[in-house]
Amino acid sequence: MYHTEKKIILSYISHNNISIVKVNKIKILKNGLKHCQRFIASNFVGVQYIQISPKGKFLVVTDSSGEKINLYSLRSYKVKKCLWREYINVTIISIFLNRDNNYLGIYSSQKTLHIYHIFDPRLRSWQSVVGRKL
Repeated sequence: MYHTEKKIILSYISHNNISIVKVNKIKILKNGLKHCQRFIASNFVGVQYIQISPKGKFLVVTDSSGEKINLYSLRSYKVKKCLWREYINVTIISIFLNRDNNYLGIYSSQKTLHIYHIFDPRLRSWQSVVGRKL
């Protein structure tokens, strides 16, 4: 969940035959509320973990195996980046983004922290900057 004085963004997983992430945007206006609901991540068989960035700019969604991670823009609801991890069937314990939305950190059940630079134009694909056993 992300909230300010003028905006609330909620994201949650809907359990049907496949997991779909629902995103609710609620804008708090002077004369009432404006509500918008979107459905994303329907291309995954299942969703394991979701996280909203600190400024409400991005949504990170992990598939059920922990292998594929999509970074969605909460303005266009389109995939900005797609990360394929080398690990399959890993439980994601925590995902975080820094305040500037430049780095994505993933902590998994393998007790490994990976930090990815999101917008480095020199990188052809996402690469792990730090990988350390804790």
